[in-house]
Amino acid sequence: MSTHRRLAVLPVVAVLGLALALRSPISSLAVVLPEAQRNLSLSAPVTSLLTALPVLCFAVVGLWLGPRLGRFGLHRAAVVVLAVMTVGVLARSLAPSGAMLLVSTLVVLAAIAAGNVLVPAVAKAHFPDRIALVSSIFGAAIIGGSTLGALQGGWTESVWGWRAALAGVAVLLGVTIVVWLPLVAHDRKVAPPGSDLTVRQIARVGAVWPLVTCFGLVSAQAYAQLGWYPAILRDAGLTSAEAAGAFAVLTGVGIPTMLSLAALTRLLGDRGAIALFATTTGVGWLGLLWSPTTATWLWSALIGFGAGSFAWTMSMLARRTESPASTAALSSFVQGIGFVFAAVGPFGVGLLHDATGTWTAPLWLLVATGFGLGVAGILAASPWSLEQHLGQPAGECQGSSEGRNPSVESDDSVRPPCVT
Repeated sequence: MSTHRRLAVLPVVAVLGLALALRSPISSLAVVLPEAQRNLSLSAPVTSLLTALPVLCFAVVGLWLGPRLGRFGLHRAAVVVLAVMTVGVLARSLAPSGAMLLVSTLVVLAAIAAGNVLVPAVAKAHFPDRIALVSSIFGAAIIGGSTLGALQGGWTESVWGWRAALAGVAVLLGVTIVVWLPLVAHDRKVAPPGSDLTVRQIARVGAVWPLVTCFGLVSAQAYAQLGWYPAILRDAGLTSAEAAGAFAVLTGVGIPTMLSLAALTRLLGDRGAIALFATTTGVGWLGLLWSPTTATWLWSALIGFGAGSFAWTMSMLARRTESPASTAALSSFVQGIGFVFAAVGPFGVGLLHDATGTWTAPLWLLVATGFGLGVAGILAASPWSLEQHLGQPAGECQGSSEGRNPSVESDDSVRPPCVT
């Protein structure tokens, strides 16, 4: 394979590998958490903290680290993120105490938070006119990585124990590092335009806040589904197997939906696509309110289809900026603040259920956030770019016409990759 073709294919495989790696360490721990809790004598508060750490860490670390990634070099940053994640995963598998398990998990989550911010910037650098397609692949890989981590953890634990199950994720991480290494030589050493953007500057751009709100509500939906969906169905009268099957339908439908994002966007436009995702999400939760044990598969499929809103929101992070560094800065801000909003999902649902003793109020909350993300998304879909609002010139990359704003161009146009 020629050097040009190899450099065109490698970013696709690299982004796919990174996306697979961003949730597998979390799901692999969730599968073996009871065994770790028993063997390390973890207290209830520590166990609860372990389950809440992802949202908290994604918010704090993502907000701080994102603007600095552009200066470091996107490909170097990816390799460092994956290496730190690998060290954390291996240290976690060897943790002799609950405190060490907590510290090593924090290391892993900090690296994942950086990876969350990094992927949209890499997509912007290499595929400025394929943002919707790459975002859909990224979103599907996120779900696939979560499933892969859970399957790997469950199988490995049954054969070699919970520590081996935690360490098993390192295999995927190691392979992904190898894929990223050839790209490191193509990092630009000069800080690209947008790398000096501050949180205060971005916060002053009013157009950013609908995107923050949309991302927060999308994440609130995702983590509420992950944490409470089976429990809601079990309390409604479904068996454990039936609830697990309905949850599998929800997650399974989300994968092809995300992969179809580019086609849906071309067919319906940005506003039409996010409105469709939000409507199906809200209607799915209304169906559970109305008749949770009748047509449960249909309500699950509707909510799962609505998961396409995640890929849509991730695509907006790249399509509302003019350079990869600005994408990293915007991604950091939106995800950092958005993950704070995301706590409304898992924590809000749990608190309302504890306060009322039923799932009615929590389900109405999920209905509201489902339709609400559509309103925020429609506002965020209006044509704008961060640089235009800040009065900065568009970034340019050697070998590409990066200065153009992809938010107003067709995804069908092709131009050479921009390597930052």
